Amino acid sequence: MKIRQLGPADAAIYQELRLYALQESPAAFGSSYAREVDWPLEVIAERLGDERNHTFGAFSNDGGLFGSALLRREAGEGFAHKADLYAMYVKPEYRRQGAGCALVEAVIARAEEIGVRQINLMVNNAQKPAVQLYTACGFERFGLERDAHWIGDGFADTAYMVRRVKDV
Repeated sequence: MKIRQLGPADAAIYQELRLYALQESPAAFGSSYAREVDWPLEVIAERLGDERNHTFGAFSNDGGLFGSALLRREAGEGFAHKADLYAMYVKPEYRRQGAGCALVEAVIARAEEIGVRQINLMVNNAQKPAVQLYTACGFERFGLERDAHWIGDGFADTAYMVRRVKDV
């Protein structure tokens, strides 16, 4: 397994993984396959090239992209000490093999490099393996919003979690 930051040149493989993730685990995301399926590659490339975004990919030994995680630094002088972890995903056949932790560690390391003090995330509280992963990586829950997310035929609660990176 190799973890590296994705760039605009990775737009096609990232979009393929993202669309797969939105179909395979729709309850894990705030977006949907229907919303993103027609996005042009230029939009994906632009997002991968945005200086506030740091998207990491997990690659198999044969070079296939099977996981991703996005660190997005908040805008504005008063909020630049924070970043959010978004779009975390690992294909089912690669789960419980350390890829999730490796992606989160890459995000944390980049946050340290760019002077971020804390990383926030939101997770569907019913996604117990995801909550366990984030907890194992040092995130702590600081809130729970009931019925925060409509998913198909019902509501899901959202857990809000934070991990202190360093004091700046």
